[in-house]
Amino acid sequence: MLTASRRQARPQAPSRRRARSTAAYNGNEAESGTTVAQNLAAGQSAALRRNGFTRAGHKFMGWATSASGAVVDTDGQTVTDLSAAPGATIEDSSGNGNSGTFSGTASYATLVSGNGAYVNSPNGSNKGVNFFKLPLIEGQTDASSSFSSVFWLNEAATSSGSPLVSNQDFAHCYNKGTTLYNTSGSPGILCACFGQNGASTAQNYLANVSTSSVIGAWHQVAVVADRTAGTMTTFVDGQQTARSTSLGSAFNLKNGFPFTVGAEGSGTDTLDGFVNATIVPPRRALTALARRRNLPRP
Repeated sequence: MLTASRRQARPQAPSRRRARSTAAYNGNEAESGTTVAQNLAAGQSAALRRNGFTRAGHKFMGWATSASGAVVDTDGQTVTDLSAAPGATIEDSSGNGNSGTFSGTASYATLVSGNGAYVNSPNGSNKGVNFFKLPLIEGQTDASSSFSSVFWLNEAATSSGSPLVSNQDFAHCYNKGTTLYNTSGSPGILCACFGQNGASTAQNYLANVSTSSVIGAWHQVAVVADRTAGTMTTFVDGQQTARSTSLGSAFNLKNGFPFTVGAEGSGTDTLDGFVNATIVPPRRALTALARRRNLPRP
């Protein structure tokens, strides 16, 4: 896809993400041609691909960070550690194509193998500021059927009641959707809830998703919603920690909000608090119910 300014165009730059990421090139309305994606490793210089896109009457000017933005990299330019920009893509490592997108400033922490996304907000914030969202795909990531979310988490700091993973207007747990969050009054102790139709009697809690604080250490966290069994179950470090058997047909968790990591789902609640944490993006998040709930260690 090429966006023309008279007879010149600026094909969109690759998604710019540090360390073991895939740089995907967007033709920006190109009529033909391809530019093959490439892997870029942290700390190593590499030349960007030569442009392979074409459009009649247009001249390739370079790689930009948006369809109409200024050129930031030339054709074949050598780069080292491309910095993440707002809107940077977090690749879905499962191969399902359900990649996440940062809102705010994208940042990453280098781990033993690969990267972790760093979701964070300035101290004193009353909502998520830098977080990422999963795509809203009908029948796959919209919570309309069984799903699982599995990820590695290392919380550095959090305020009371702050959401970690949510597709809910978290002003109230009885709003339609579900949220994994830090317990009010006990930062670092995880809990979860799901609700329906904004009625105070239509909500369920999973207390003590973690029985001790998760702050300051790596933990594997999983949430599994099984619509056939009518259950929502949580796991921490491979051990079942909580289960609700009340996820019956009356609870439709699909509400039009995307699942958000590091903030609540609706983007409208300003009384959530904040969380600063490194999260290894989910390998099988929000696809069909996972048969196994394991991820490689970061």
